[in-house]
This record gives sequence, structure tokens and C-alpha cells, in this order.
Amino acid sequence: MHRDGDARPEGAVPGHYQTVRELGGEMARVRVRFTFASELIQEPIIWSLGREYDVVTNIRRANVEDDQGWVVLELDGEQDEIDRGIAWVMEKGVRVDPVPGDVIEG
Repeated sequence: MHRDGDARPEGAVPGHYQTVRELGGEMARVRVRFTFASELIQEPIIWSLGREYDVVTNIRRANVEDDQGWVVLELDGEQDEIDRGIAWVMEKGVRVDPVPGDVIEG
């Protein structure tokens, strides 16, 4: 159990977790930044994350260049699925960092 009370699996990023209970559900929302090395830029990692882990991905900002790329995402879904999906993304070699607050306003 993490200090904030979430039971995330080892390797999961302690991001900005916001439950969507305020919106009437038991879903979670996580804001993260994925950083891709050049060899991963052409891989459909975000698509696969949404398809394989039942996570809704919402791209908020992104930048892709020849040698690297990054994307800021909101991930919505069951907390366990988000955690498993983030662990999988990290296993693929993508750096994952939490992003606090509203990424459009900042």
C-alpha cells in the first residue's frame, strides 16, 4: 500500500490520481507524460494501451521529433487496468512521469 492509500502494483507510477466519483463513477483518472526514444516513436503504444488494457487515452499535448517524442495523456479507467497498462508501457521502454494539474492551462 502506498502512502497515499492507493494499492498500486510495484512499478506503477504514483501519478496524479483523481477518482471520477465526483462525476458519479468509480473510475480513476491519471495524468502522465510518456517520453519515447527514437526507436519507439513509430510503435502504436498509445493505441495498444487503450485496446489491451481497457483504458481511455486522451492526448492533451505532444511533441514528436526525429530523435525523441513525448506526449501528455489523461488515462481514464479502472485503477487496476491503468496500473497494469502503465507497467506495460514502462516495460516497452517508455519513460512515464506523473503530471499534476490541468495540462492545458499550464
